[in-house]
Parts: sequence; C-alpha cells; structure tokens
Amino acid sequence: MRNLGLDIVRFFAVLLVLIRHINPNQISNPILVILQRGGWVGVDLFFVLSGFLISSLFFYEYKRTGDVNIKRFLIRRAFKIYPAFWVLIFFSSFAWARAGNPPSFNTLINELLFIQNYRTGVWGYTWSLAVEEHFYIGFALLIVVLRKYHSNKLFDAIPKCYMAVALTCLLWRYFKITSVEIYNYSQFAFRTHLRMDSLFFGVFLSYLVHFQGLKDRLEKIPGVILTILGVFLLFPAFVFISETQRWIFIWGVSLFYLGSGFLVLGAMKLNSSKYLFLKFLGGIGTASYSIYLWHMPCNIWGLSLLRKVTQPSPAVEIGSYILGAITMGWIMNRLIEVPALRLRDLLFTELPKIKSDSMGQLS
Repeated sequence: MRNLGLDIVRFFAVLLVLIRHINPNQISNPILVILQRGGWVGVDLFFVLSGFLISSLFFYEYKRTGDVNIKRFLIRRAFKIYPAFWVLIFFSSFAWARAGNPPSFNTLINELLFIQNYRTGVWGYTWSLAVEEHFYIGFALLIVVLRKYHSNKLFDAIPKCYMAVALTCLLWRYFKITSVEIYNYSQFAFRTHLRMDSLFFGVFLSYLVHFQGLKDRLEKIPGVILTILGVFLLFPAFVFISETQRWIFIWGVSLFYLGSGFLVLGAMKLNSSKYLFLKFLGGIGTASYSIYLWHMPCNIWGLSLLRKVTQPSPAVEIGSYILGAITMGWIMNRLIEVPALRLRDLLFTELPKIKSDSMGQLS
C-alpha cells in the first residue's frame, strides 16, 4: 500500500521543477515569479525523499532477514531508472537528428554513463539523475564496507556516516565557492560531491525512523506543524536569487535539505485521505519520475508545435506546458515505467512489507 503523503510530496516536488523551467519572459504574475525563483528546491526535495526511501529498502530487508542483497537492489533500481531514461534519450536523439542537429557521440556517452553533471549531456536537467545514480552506487559500496567492519550491527554507523558526508560536502562547498573570483553557480549546483549530503540526510532520517523510533516520537506532533516548519526552512530559496547569492550553495542547500526532511516526516503521517483532490495529487505524484523526464521536451518541442498552429498568450503557454508535461509523463509512466516494474517484480520478487508499516511502496 502506498503512502499518500509521500506521493503528494512527489507531486509538489516535480511541480516546483516545472515552474522553475518556465521561460522567465512569459511570467508576469508575482506569485509565479517567487515560485520560479525557488522552484529548484524541488530537486532537493526529491534528493531527501530518494535517500529516505532507498535506504528504507535496505533497512526493511535487514530487519526481516538479518542481511541485505546488494546485487538484487542494484538490478531492481536499474529496472526502475533505465528503461524510461533510455526511451527519453533515444527519442531526443532521433528528434534532434531529424531536425539536422544530432547530439554528439560524447554527449550521448556522458548521458548514458550518468556523468552529465560533470560533462556536457544531451539534456541539462538530467544532472540530478546522475547525482542519484552515484548515490545508489555509493550507498551500496558503503554497505559493503559496513558489512565488513560492522557485521553484527550493520547500520549502527549510519549517523556517523551522515555527519561525515554532511561536513565534507559543506566544507567542500565553502572552500570551492569562496575561492573563485567570478561566481558561476552552475559549477557548484550540479556536482555529486557537493550535493550528496541531501541524499544522505534522507538516509539518516530513515535510520532514525527504522531503528531509533522516530516515527513513534513524532506521533503526538501534528503533520501540519512539521510541514509548516519545512516550508519555513525552504522559504529563503524563494526570496534570494540562487544565481547571484553565494551563500545559497554553501549554507542554503544544507538548510533546504533540513526543510525537505521535515516535509517528508510530515507527509509520512498522511497514510490515506477521504478527499478526492488529495488522492488525485498523489496519483500524479506516482508518475513524478516520468513527468520529470519529459517536462523539458514538452516545454521546448510542445510549445514550438503550439506556436505553429496558434498565437497563444503567455498564460496559455504556461498552462499548456505544465498540463502537457504532466499528461505526457503520466502516459509514459503507464507505457514504460509500469511494465518495466512489473517485469522486475516478476524476475526479482520484492520482499513482503511489514504489515504494521505505513510508509508505502518504496519501488
């Protein structure tokens, strides 16, 4: 059973990304201006949620079996990530080739090897997929090390690991960003070694939930309080311009993953709802990965097609782009992601969930 609250978090995370990528020249509404300014934190929200859920897969397995199967985890992740991503890259390459501007061999290789956050890729926004892919591999390797030195209590070192990663990333950002005379945020915003702490904070939260009783300790705190606190910590991203404020990518990203963590904990309390609107948002959230993959093709090519048949106003263009990206993502989720996951579950059966758990499907 899925957790509705976490699916709603997925929806708002991808919506923020969609708003972030609206053409600034189309925006006149002051609320949209503010949302676009800070919409990039939707990716940080995804990072924390991914770290939280991915590590939960290992924690579930460890609690049920006393060990973890790393090979099985990586194969199941591949079925989740690669098919939908490969379709996007194949389609994009074909479309650009038809237009007489095929991507170079190097950009294709960079994209397929998930190093596009260090080198030029086919799409600029897929840098976040590279960070997550590096996290999957890095966390699996960490477990190999923990298994060797902490076999009796495999995950007891997670808090120390998180603190080490958080401190290293923070210091690395500080010395790198303060050392440059001309600030170019893109040199620091997309690198795995500068953003990995967001994902590991999700791991740390998951550890506290699974092994330190955090979920029970939060039982008396209303989810709305945790949500308000999370929004408060994310608020500076919507006030300050990240492209010009150096402190945003030094200290701000740490603040924002803390805020994202509070949103995840607050959302975790919403197991289900009688309100159809919330169920609708959660349903869209289940397709957030495909929506993220296809939002820029809809933004660039979709709007280009629209302009060929009509002369839409900026408001119509914005609405068409967001609605089109959500619709396209939902369709591709059903056509590519869902069949791939069914095949995955057929070949590599998922461990049965603990009945008392309410965090939902983690695939």
